Amino acid sequence: MKDEYIVFFWKACRILFVIFIIGAMFLGLLNEFVFKIITPTVKAILTVIAIFFTILIGVNYFIELRMWWKRPKGSKKGGVSKIIRICVIFLLGFLIIFAGYSMYRNLIGENLRKETMISGDKIVKALESYFLKYNKYPDGLNELIPEYIDKIPKAKWGEGWRYKSDGKSFWIETGYKDVLGGEDYHPSLHYFHEGKKWILDS
Repeated sequence: MKDEYIVFFWKACRILFVIFIIGAMFLGLLNEFVFKIITPTVKAILTVIAIFFTILIGVNYFIELRMWWKRPKGSKKGGVSKIIRICVIFLLGFLIIFAGYSMYRNLIGENLRKETMISGDKIVKALESYFLKYNKYPDGLNELIPEYIDKIPKAKWGEGWRYKSDGKSFWIETGYKDVLGGEDYHPSLHYFHEGKKWILDS
């Protein structure tokens, strides 16, 4: 009786895994072509569930292969198919984990960019206050201290703030230097002065 429950449990896991994959693909298609319904948080939850099922089914196939290996030589049948299934499930698991790690990095990066924009807005507010008094923008951010801002908040995303001004307008950005070389930030997050908003150039 106990063995029947175990067999039923593993079969149910496999069926649920297939249903989950089909459902996730359907949600992905809806998200891509109909309307955006998958937030970064939902992506993270789906990835965790996928990893859980993949590990669970992978363990199941590993146990089956181990039991098959312990059988007498004359009764060993279907071993190749079991090995193939294990390889497929672990390959699928690797792809899901890799996708999950990428989503995790994107989620962390998005949160850091939001915090950086909040810090940047404080700098922009100080710059506008400076402009109201002197009718020009400062040559450097340090000129804002301490009258308009206590200290320049750090950019939590990117390598640090870059600022330049011609007096009538200003440019402020943060980002990461291009891996191919050069001093320009790519990707970068900069403040669009005319549009009064932050723009991500990736």
